[in-house]
Amino acid sequence: MIALYNTCARNWAGRRLLLLGIVLLGGGWASGIGARAQAVPDTAAGVEPAAPAPLPMGEVVPSAPDTTERAFVEADSLSTVRRGGERLQELFGNVFVRQDTTRLRSRYALRYLEREELLFVGDVVIYERGDTLRADTVRYDRATEVGRARGRVRLANGDVTVRSDRATYYASEKRSVFPDSVTLIDSTRVLRAASGTYWSDEERAVFGGGVRLTEPGTLLQSDSLTYYRARGRSIARGNVFINRRGDRGGRGDTTGAEAPTDSSRSGSRTYLFGDWVDNQEQRRYSRMEGRALLVRVGTDSSGAPTDTLVVAARRLEAFRTDTHRRLVAVDSVRIWQPRLSAVADSAVYDRVVSTTPAEPSDSTRLPIDTVRPALDSVARASRPSGTEESVPQSTAPSRDTLSPSAASPARPAWATRRWATPVARADSALPLEDTRLFRSPVTWFEGSQVWGSSIRVRARNRQPDTVFVRGSAFAARRDSALNRIQQLKARHLAAVFRADSLRRIRARPNAQAIRFLATQDDSLNGAARTSGDRIDLRFRGGAVRRIRVVGGTETTYYRKPTNIPDPFQLDGFQWTPDRRPTRRLLFRDARVRQRLDLRPPPQPVPSDSLPRAVQPTRSRRR
Repeated sequence: MIALYNTCARNWAGRRLLLLGIVLLGGGWASGIGARAQAVPDTAAGVEPAAPAPLPMGEVVPSAPDTTERAFVEADSLSTVRRGGERLQELFGNVFVRQDTTRLRSRYALRYLEREELLFVGDVVIYERGDTLRADTVRYDRATEVGRARGRVRLANGDVTVRSDRATYYASEKRSVFPDSVTLIDSTRVLRAASGTYWSDEERAVFGGGVRLTEPGTLLQSDSLTYYRARGRSIARGNVFINRRGDRGGRGDTTGAEAPTDSSRSGSRTYLFGDWVDNQEQRRYSRMEGRALLVRVGTDSSGAPTDTLVVAARRLEAFRTDTHRRLVAVDSVRIWQPRLSAVADSAVYDRVVSTTPAEPSDSTRLPIDTVRPALDSVARASRPSGTEESVPQSTAPSRDTLSPSAASPARPAWATRRWATPVARADSALPLEDTRLFRSPVTWFEGSQVWGSSIRVRARNRQPDTVFVRGSAFAARRDSALNRIQQLKARHLAAVFRADSLRRIRARPNAQAIRFLATQDDSLNGAARTSGDRIDLRFRGGAVRRIRVVGGTETTYYRKPTNIPDPFQLDGFQWTPDRRPTRRLLFRDARVRQRLDLRPPPQPVPSDSLPRAVQPTRSRRR
């Protein structure tokens, strides 16, 4: 049985068809024998219900009853046809359909009477509790409330717009699946990928295949990415690469397009590589794991590189404030700079890019709730093996003494002092760099190898300024003329640089030194072992020019080279130049070289494969 409720009206604009609540037994608009159609007010936000208009009688097609939600439809005109043995209804002009909370509009619709499907064509719009989906065509299944959109698909939800050529929209879940190339635009963020899924209520997107996320000053690329819009958080997986434009003239982050303009060339760029990354722009925090590598390249006003910092580790965590940039590296840390390189189990690198006001605001401090977990992990990594330390959960380090040793009020014996976060009070000190290395760290600079329990390296104006070593400090330096290793040992050690060269090393207390003596023609002339409360070495032109021993001096001389013990070494001596990180080794990964546009390292050509005319000749000593 079919019940039709018709309301006819005429106006000067012409005749309009209004089809309300067609009750069909199975595959119809409303179920139930003897049910009557009724006009229900349209309460969808932003969608005005059409006014009643004349409705001609349609053809009746009996079928079995169904249990789908009641739907309402209106259009300018309607006709019933049979195609391929299937009965269809065609709706022409200003088509509007409402089912539950879903609203659909189009210029034309085709209703399949023997199944729960409709095909909407021409400027199709779907409204669903804040979602607006537009497309050229939409095939909608009433039973499952699923719409399959094709052609110029646009999904809008608040400030978020998602574009693609195809989409499947699940109205009950407010979930949209984009199987083809998809672009998500959220204010200044643009996310592109080969495919993706977006949950409107959760404000969450999962994209895969050549993912590319851009926002002012930052580019992120990966194999897949999960984006949490409300928190501005992105979790990327697989071949992750981040290109971030950093300090401009050392005064904070730049904004704008991906590529710098001519007026903003002076500053730096930071490149991050890894297998997995958690990037949280609102918190100015990034965490990268798996073959993690950071490359920071400083540039001058012409865009030419001025200095480079490379840090590799199992895990990297980066924090940013208005005045500081902090990098925490954990597990198998390797650091390279043109004049200094290092290895350690963990490290904390601070870069001060702006002066600190007398009363710093929260935005100029490193957030303690963010830094604390990273510092705790560094503190655990820097403890000697077999040592345990209890860290009360209610205890937090002071904001101005953020350091691994500050993670616990009860410091063990190996953590003798705390290293505070560096600050700059004058612009002349910018940029100020501070690197702290923990657990078996080793550094190399100007032919010297330095190691100890922990090391701090401070640089000003991109040049080494001071190196501090605490706990079992040891310095070794190769004398190229004698081919011997000069040695210096104490509890603590400090090396001072001036004008880009090593000027002084001070070791105290319990200082010990081994010196190999040379004649005027740079031949071995004996050796000496010296101890005292303090030993000062002064350098000029890279060579030791003065030695001063203070307090409790004891010296043993070996006047003849034949009397020098073999080996002649202080306790704890090590000489491992093969462990020194190099730029070439850190950039040997093909993905890094490709991203940085570096040429592959030259391969040596065997001499026997060269023509005789171009084979290298050996120089003869005269």
